[in-house]
Amino acid sequence: MSSSQSPDLGRRVVEEDLADLFEEAPVAYVHEDMDTRFIRANRAAREILGISVEEVSRTSGISLVVDTPEAKQNVGDALERLRIGGRTEHRVLELRRADNGERIWVQWWSKAAPSGSYIRSMFIDITQQVLLEQERARLTAQNVYLQEEIKSDHNFEEIIGATASLAPVMAKLTRVAPTDASVLITGESGTGKELIARALHSRSARAEKPFIKVNCAALPISLVESELFGHERGAFSGAIQRRIGRFELAHTGTIFLDEIGEMPMDVQVKLLRVLQEHEFERIGSSHPIRADVRVVAATNRDLQKSMREGGFRADLFYRLNVFPIALPPLRERLGDIAMLTHFFVQKHASRLARRIEAVDAVSLSSLAQYSWPGNIRELENVIERALILSSTPILRIDPDFLGIENSNSIPPAEGAALASAALSPSPGSGLDSIQREHILSVLREVHWVIEGRDGAAVRLGLKPGTLRHRMKRLAIKRT
Repeated sequence: MSSSQSPDLGRRVVEEDLADLFEEAPVAYVHEDMDTRFIRANRAAREILGISVEEVSRTSGISLVVDTPEAKQNVGDALERLRIGGRTEHRVLELRRADNGERIWVQWWSKAAPSGSYIRSMFIDITQQVLLEQERARLTAQNVYLQEEIKSDHNFEEIIGATASLAPVMAKLTRVAPTDASVLITGESGTGKELIARALHSRSARAEKPFIKVNCAALPISLVESELFGHERGAFSGAIQRRIGRFELAHTGTIFLDEIGEMPMDVQVKLLRVLQEHEFERIGSSHPIRADVRVVAATNRDLQKSMREGGFRADLFYRLNVFPIALPPLRERLGDIAMLTHFFVQKHASRLARRIEAVDAVSLSSLAQYSWPGNIRELENVIERALILSSTPILRIDPDFLGIENSNSIPPAEGAALASAALSPSPGSGLDSIQREHILSVLREVHWVIEGRDGAAVRLGLKPGTLRHRMKRLAIKRT
């Protein structure tokens, strides 16, 4: 070999060794031009980015960056620095694999070549680390939310009542709770829709997972979507950091969408996608997030009327209304008023430092005759107000609380007649007489019709068989 050939041979050997080191290095290396088109990429880079050897020259680095304002700004700032001869260090980039679109995160170092004609980049895959951090952040946010929920007193297993109108509700609840079917709970305000939703969750296989509540009516229209699905940093003015939405918090659990009829139409579209495809996207992101969430919705509005008027999507209604549960108003549960009254007395008396031994029988009569436009919530408020004003062991409820002028002239309804004034009820002959007169009064009003929607049994909150037995015991006969 001539002396002139030795330097060339040595140079080729060195180049081959360097090329081999570049290709087989465990760290990803990429050379790209100033427009981020790849010149070459080693094996580690190709595996991380999901590209083949043939695809290297057709790949642009900027095309792999996720389409979010934060990511675009991050890369834009870095490229501008590189074009003026600077360098980037320890930048975290969020990318998409070229082969399947899967999101990945890399830690990136980059520097322009001395000639300034191309960029030399090195990066490592930190996807698992980022996903763990995100999961930790989600669990932290979830824990904060649940701690706030625990502060409020939710007696979700305390569904009080034994009247015929409540029985179908409990039967439906028992049947649907173990499933993952979407449930739509309807009923007037204050009938206990959230209580039923919590009972559905607590009796399901998801009972140990989160129960996340969203009141759609309480959120500003502009924030509903962000609250439900979250947003990326920089997605809109004021979005200074990434926010995890309620659907993400509810993952593997149940989300309760209260007052669903108030949800804006544009958000209804995204909710429909969650129900159909079990995925959603944060605002400012194009990456879908899987949603293993059971949806329970509630409303006091007539959604079918809203559909006809164009205020609620028909396709969303049918997705939510897989299993409807309609709650009866309190005026159709007269037989439960005494039980509910005693429950609320026991619930609030100790907290308010009141010692109550009995509830005044005339007061129970007044409660049973009131129309209760605010339903059970109004009843609880009335009891709490009466406890605050009470100074004796016998709880008396001021008729002014209910707008009744002379409660002494009103006979007790079935619920009050069955319960004595004491918190441990035991019927007496005086109450039997009052009860007999009340049943007679109701029977005359309905022309002695016992069964049916307008019959005496419904008005009294009793089963027809129970009413007939009571009539026989009290010697009530049609004359």
